[in-house]
Amino acid sequence: METGLLQETIPAYSEIEKICAEKDYPAIIPVYAVFDDTFPRPADAFGILREDGCRDGGFILESLEGNEKLARYSILGFNVRAKITISDETEITGDREFTGKPDGEINGDPLEAARAAIKNPRFCNTGIPIFPGGFTGYFSYDMVYSLYPGRLGSRKKKEDNDFPLAEFLMPGDYIVYDHFENSVYFASLLKIGEDTDTRSEYLRAAGRIAGMVDLLRGKQNETETEHGPAGDRCEYTSPTGKESYEDMVGSAREYIYSGDIFQAVVSRKFECEFGGDPYSIYRALRKINPSPYMYYIDFGGRQVIGASPEMLVRCRKGTVSTVPIAGTRKRGMTPEEDAALAEELLADGKECSEHIMLVDLARNDIGRISKYGTVRLPQFMEVEKFSHVQHIVSTVEGDLSEGLDGFDALRSCFPAGTVSGAPKIRAMEIIDELETEARGLYAGAVGYICPDGDIDFAIAIRTVLAENGKLTIQAGAGIVADSVPETEFFETESKAAGIIKSIDAAGGKGAGVMRDGGMAR
Repeated sequence: METGLLQETIPAYSEIEKICAEKDYPAIIPVYAVFDDTFPRPADAFGILREDGCRDGGFILESLEGNEKLARYSILGFNVRAKITISDETEITGDREFTGKPDGEINGDPLEAARAAIKNPRFCNTGIPIFPGGFTGYFSYDMVYSLYPGRLGSRKKKEDNDFPLAEFLMPGDYIVYDHFENSVYFASLLKIGEDTDTRSEYLRAAGRIAGMVDLLRGKQNETETEHGPAGDRCEYTSPTGKESYEDMVGSAREYIYSGDIFQAVVSRKFECEFGGDPYSIYRALRKINPSPYMYYIDFGGRQVIGASPEMLVRCRKGTVSTVPIAGTRKRGMTPEEDAALAEELLADGKECSEHIMLVDLARNDIGRISKYGTVRLPQFMEVEKFSHVQHIVSTVEGDLSEGLDGFDALRSCFPAGTVSGAPKIRAMEIIDELETEARGLYAGAVGYICPDGDIDFAIAIRTVLAENGKLTIQAGAGIVADSVPETEFFETESKAAGIIKSIDAAGGKGAGVMRDGGMAR
């Protein structure tokens, strides 16, 4: 063990028995050590740990762009202790004592099932400022069929309807990078039962921390490897071709003309084969499309890879927030051009109207779960600049009502208006009518839930699902009254192109020409 690390481990061993006395057994206690950030970057560190044997599931949640509010932390997790899969029934694999439901059945809709499985009064937060431990994963868009059964009916009538409604895993060991304090937290979970040799368990946890630290310090000069040569471009397929999609756009416009809705987001899937390592797609994606919410989550049989620019909802220490993003311009070649494009964006009536509509939706979503009079806009219609684009961004937040938690916040905000439409429920009904396939992961939520109910979720866009040698991408366009069907069709292809480019760069088979017309790029 590294000299002095045991003395640096928090909490000290003398505190463990005091903590256990306040919790029912088995108590779940994170122990950790904090260091200055002289370690490999998060994506490199995750790659090193994978090569060292941590390939049995795990995740990286990485922040690459954005301000301190969005992009302060990156989290790596591995040594999975428990996994939760929610579909028609809830299945827990691994050690159930790390969950909030060590025995018995779990019932209820997906959010209630997740609450029962994840919220854990036996878990002790020992001071890590973010992600003191918890579950990382996703809720699929198709959870809406359970949340609004009287309005949307059953997803069973949809094609491709067997995707899980939710899937989460709990790491036994994890690393948190604080990019603004330039510090790194190395953590490991203790499980202390009535008959546990507490000191031995504590020493084992400290040893796991020391092992992670030593491994990464020995690779400080390693950086991510270059991607392999691009493979042969191949055709990709979509169940919804150009003509079918344009018909869907026309139908959505008819609902807008009749006054049912103001906007609906209509989407289509893209599929292609891939024989390489899915993590190489993440490596490429983070270079091509860096975002505040980067994620690679390995569930064993499937991998979720994404670069979402947009928060769905965050609940932290009693404050619930969301960050609507709508309105886009490219970055300028010079500071003067950049500023002119930002000014043009704020002067675009259509872009501003759409943004204000989404802010109003967010105010309603946050208001339903906040104390009266606490909903506020600390940021309203400001232009934020990213590597390739600049967006209009607002922040809506409130003080969470007594007795509510992050699961209630998810229920209120799910799905995002930016991937459904407005009014939200009527837009979802129209999406249900027009889209023949279940959406699955697309337009759902990817993030983490802590055992105390705090959450942080991104909208599942710019995301690829890897499973059984097949990649699935999905992209949508926001349909409004003056939408041109062909333009919206090519908008979906443009949005998918960033992922497709990453697949090419990863050295696998990318995607070229649509069989029924249209180009990916």
